[in-house]
Amino acid sequence: MREGTSKPVGVGRGMDIMRARCRQFPAVGARFALFVLVVVFSASLISCSRSGDTAPANTTNVTDADNEHAVLLATGDTLVVALASTPGTGFGWKVAELDSKMLREIGTPEVIPGSHPMPGASATQVFHFQAVGAGSTGLELDYVRPWEKGAAPARTFRLGVTVR
Repeated sequence: MREGTSKPVGVGRGMDIMRARCRQFPAVGARFALFVLVVVFSASLISCSRSGDTAPANTTNVTDADNEHAVLLATGDTLVVALASTPGTGFGWKVAELDSKMLREIGTPEVIPGSHPMPGASATQVFHFQAVGAGSTGLELDYVRPWEKGAAPARTFRLGVTVR
């Protein structure tokens, strides 16, 4: 501190310069605050308008009972195919026909054990697909043993799919 003053050295002068600048340009602080407000408001409007352009994605579930039927999906929707299987026999479902311009497989199929999980017990094999393009196509899954090359599938699941 300087003798005879209660201000630490340099603080008084720095504060005086800052006050003088604020008096010189009083609108700068207000302009900056207005600019920030406009940017935040614009960003919120853009995000709201983008999310409002499309309907929320839906999930359509099909099972063995829907074999040889058809479904209607919107782009972005999810199709879940759950088919009965008996993994202990070596059989499993595999995608035999899929038009990747309209449907995309999501992840790998999962096997959900039945209510009494034991060797040879039945399970459900679940596939997930996403509708990615408009059009009509067929989805086909074959129930096969992977090591039996060229053998006819034990069962085939077919589903007509229209994506709008």
